[in-house]
Amino acid sequence: MKKIIIVVFSMAAALSLNSAVRRPMLENFTNHTCSFCVQYEPNMTQFIDNHAESLTVIRYHVNWPSSADPFYLDNPEDNNGRKSYYGVTGVPDNYMDGQIHVSYPPTPQALENAYVGAMSEPCYVEINLSGTYNSTTKEGNIIAQIIAEEEPGPGTYFLQISAVSEHVNSGSGYFSSFAQPMRKMYPLYGGSYVFFSDTFPDTVTVNMSCQLDTTWWHYDENEIFFAAWLQSGVLPAKHIYQSSVINIGDLVPVYVEETPASDPNYNELLMIYPNPVSTCATIYFTCSAETGTVIDILDVSGRIVKSLTPAEGEEKIEVDLSDLNTGVYLVKIKLQNRTESRVLNIVR
Repeated sequence: MKKIIIVVFSMAAALSLNSAVRRPMLENFTNHTCSFCVQYEPNMTQFIDNHAESLTVIRYHVNWPSSADPFYLDNPEDNNGRKSYYGVTGVPDNYMDGQIHVSYPPTPQALENAYVGAMSEPCYVEINLSGTYNSTTKEGNIIAQIIAEEEPGPGTYFLQISAVSEHVNSGSGYFSSFAQPMRKMYPLYGGSYVFFSDTFPDTVTVNMSCQLDTTWWHYDENEIFFAAWLQSGVLPAKHIYQSSVINIGDLVPVYVEETPASDPNYNELLMIYPNPVSTCATIYFTCSAETGTVIDILDVSGRIVKSLTPAEGEEKIEVDLSDLNTGVYLVKIKLQNRTESRVLNIVR
């Protein structure tokens, strides 16, 4: 009997080494004039609040009962694309991890059962999100690092990335306010295919440009977050293997410096090549380095992780980045009374 117990414990320990913490994803289809959606909204709100730290939520707004839904009008292509993907024919409709259909009505017990069912499945994938955002141009760059300890499941895979508003404090139709409306999917609702090697563990990095639109209905930049999820690419399977979120405030800010019109000789002070980079990059500066010139590389928290001092008269310096993790960094240089910065993306 003792030998059996030891074997069982050893197997459990081995499995846990290759498993990740699953973050289930709830996709809700709704409409601003859906009376049933409003009726069961308290159930949805309570359920989501109970699992706020371990659940990704996106609401798609479809074109019925009313095609005047403001979120649908902002983005009919992506909303219709996800509606067709799941074959949704009525609202409210809900899917947990793409495969557990929470049929009408979405009672608290039905939602909880779906969540427990999703959490009970083994998970072998992690998704780490980072990126940059320019509040002037409303352009973002999301870097998704997908780490697969084992093959996630049968079939091919694609990564979806979406901009979502956490809360819209304005009403329309039967709703006094809205939670988690999908704003835009990148590049489109079809996502980007992810190819793992035949050998696991394997890491794949996806770099996606994301443009926000200030004309979205009741757009509030402070409420935006980005959701990413890895989903089965072989129909009819729609299994979501993992999801992740990052708030817009957690992206590295990028600032655009205006070119002085009165200075015809003004040009970029700092350039990095290649960028994105894996291990080694060259930093170019258009003016020769002076005594005391320092180039700092900072992580997303603002901590200096590497400091470089080019020799006087140099116009470039090579840097080994192999000791830094995959992610987004900021490179800053002060030279000839000018300070400039560039975003550095390290991908492996």
